[in-house]
Amino acid sequence: MVKIGREEPIASMDNSGKIIWAKHNEIQTINIKSVGADHEVWTLKPIYMLCYVNNEMGKKSIFYSERLPLAVKELGTCDLYPQSLKHNPNRRYVVVCGDGEYIIYTALA
Repeated sequence: MVKIGREEPIASMDNSGKIIWAKHNEIQTINIKSVGADHEVWTLKPIYMLCYVNNEMGKKSIFYSERLPLAVKELGTCDLYPQSLKHNPNRRYVVVCGDGEYIIYTALA
């Protein structure tokens, strides 16, 4: 049996809540700050994704275990097969490394 590639996408998140990930050669982004201020966050199981429910006061509560209703934005495709992806400290650029090469993209898009 030969295993090629990864089962999990590589990802990088900056301190403003913007996540960029690569799944195969496709680069996608999502902003978790776009959930909105009308949500509360509860930590029940930290290894799972987030979900939200409406509580009795009309405010949405977020629990770990399911997905958040966020819109994924397609940034394009990469010329190489990404093996690592990292934001720089000032959140302006993202570097994608793979196949012995690297490409620097702007993360502001």
